[in-house]
Amino acid sequence: MSEPEKREEDRAEGERRHLTSAERQKIYMERAAHKRSAALSEREKKRRRTVILAAVGAVAAVALIVGLWALFARVIIPDSRYSKAMKLYEAGDYAAAMDAFDAMGDYRDSREYVKKCILEQARALAGRDDVITGTSADMPWFSFDKDDEAGILKFDAELYSGGGDVSIPDVFDGVLVRGIAVRSFYRCDFLTSVSLPPSVKVIRERAFYGCERLAELVLPDTLTEIGEYAFGKCPALSSVRFGSGIKTIDQRAFADCTALESLELPEGLTVIGYRAFGGCSGLGSVSLPSTLEKVEGQAFVGCDGVKRLSYAGSRARLEELLAGGGEALLKAETINTSGD
Repeated sequence: MSEPEKREEDRAEGERRHLTSAERQKIYMERAAHKRSAALSEREKKRRRTVILAAVGAVAAVALIVGLWALFARVIIPDSRYSKAMKLYEAGDYAAAMDAFDAMGDYRDSREYVKKCILEQARALAGRDDVITGTSADMPWFSFDKDDEAGILKFDAELYSGGGDVSIPDVFDGVLVRGIAVRSFYRCDFLTSVSLPPSVKVIRERAFYGCERLAELVLPDTLTEIGEYAFGKCPALSSVRFGSGIKTIDQRAFADCTALESLELPEGLTVIGYRAFGGCSGLGSVSLPSTLEKVEGQAFVGCDGVKRLSYAGSRARLEELLAGGGEALLKAETINTSGD
C-alpha cells in the first residue's frame, strides 16, 4: 500500500472509531452497493461492446455478400449469358441468339449482335447474301404498324414515287419484316407486281384489296395466314403460287379475282374461309390438299367454270368438306381423288 493510501486508510479508521455500530454498518452497505454497481456497469460495458462488435461484423458480412452478389450479377451472370448467346449465334440459331442478346440490353456489344442476328436470319430465309435492307430515310413510304405486333410493315402510297413493281425489304430500320399491315396497298391501282420477303408470316386484312393491275403473286413459304379480303377484287390477278407454310386462307381473301385461272393449294393448308374464292369465275382447275380440315360456307360460290378438281384424299371426304361451301367444285367434269 502506498503512503497516501495508508494515510487515507488511517484517517478512515480513525473516523470509524468515532462512529456507532449502525453508522459503520450503513457505510459498509453503501460501499458494497457501490462496488456491485461498478461491477455491473463494467459487465454492461463489456456486453455492449460485444453487441456492437457483433453488429459491425454482421453489417460487414452483409456488405460483403451484397458486394459479391453485385459483382456476380454484373459480371459473372451476364458473361455466362453472353457466352451462351454467342454459341447460339455461331451455331446458326439466329432467332434464339437474337432473343438472348436482346435480353442483355446494352451489355458489351449485345445490341450490335441483335442487328447481326436479324440480318443473318434474313439471309438464311432468303437463301442469299444480298438481302434487301431499308430505312425510314431512304424508303419513307414504309413504316411499322405501332398498333400491331413487331415487324408488321405499312405502305404509304402518297409518299411512294417508284414504278408498279414494288419490292418489300427483308429488313427495315433494323427489324425483320414479319408481315404486311392492314390496308397497306389498299386500292393501289399502279401496283403491277410485289416482291414479298421470305420472312413474311402474315398478310393482314385488305392489304392488297382492289389492286386492279396486280397480275401475278408469289407467296413465300414462311407465310401462314392470309387475312380477310387481303387480295379481294384484284381483277387482273391470274396466277398465285402459294408457299408450303400456308395454314389459313381467311374469308373473301381472293373474292372476285375473276382472272384467276387455276389453284394449287399446298399440303399443310387446313382452313379455307367463307367466300375465300367466291366469284372467281375464271377458275378452270383446282387442287385441294389432304390436310384440309374445313371449307367454310360459299368458299367457292360462283366458281362454275371449274372443269378439273383434284383432291389428295377420298371421294367421301371430299364431298364432306365441300358440302357447305364448295358444291360448285363437285360439278367439275373431271374429279380425281387419291385416297379411295
